[in-house]
Amino acid sequence: MLVMKAQAQATALVEQALLVQGEATPVPGERNEDAAEEPEPEESTPAPKLPAVPTMQPTATDSGAYQVELVNIGYAAEGNLIIVQFKATRKAVNDFWPGRLSVTDEATGTVYNEVPSMPVVGPLIGRPANPGQLGYVMFANTPPGLPPGSLVTVKLGKFEQKHVPVSKTMQ
Repeated sequence: MLVMKAQAQATALVEQALLVQGEATPVPGERNEDAAEEPEPEESTPAPKLPAVPTMQPTATDSGAYQVELVNIGYAAEGNLIIVQFKATRKAVNDFWPGRLSVTDEATGTVYNEVPSMPVVGPLIGRPANPGQLGYVMFANTPPGLPPGSLVTVKLGKFEQKHVPVSKTMQ
């Protein structure tokens, strides 16, 4: 039951992100009118600003095109998913596939690398189509769960950033 609820919330987040990015296409099917309405979002403390994160330095073979900037690390689907938001070049984004992505809790060594896959949508990875667009990847927050405020190491393809704080608020 909890997994189905998390899937529904994740699908809604993905659809919302796609609409914001202007890449959404209508999904065939009917809307479930019997579904409970979502509650109004509560006011919360804004997520802490990440420290200045240097982008990955390009190598001679990259032609300066492999760059990643972390924007935020937080929670989605009532804490059941970890969301990493980023901006990246097309060359970097093409390297972001399940198996090459992870968040590691530096305190416990727990690795979160399961990228859920939703029907119709596929893996919960939003790859920006244009420079400057926000992208995201979501990971299952499996027990014991990543505590808010933790320091983590984020790996996105060849990019790795250590000591990144996780937002202290859950969405």
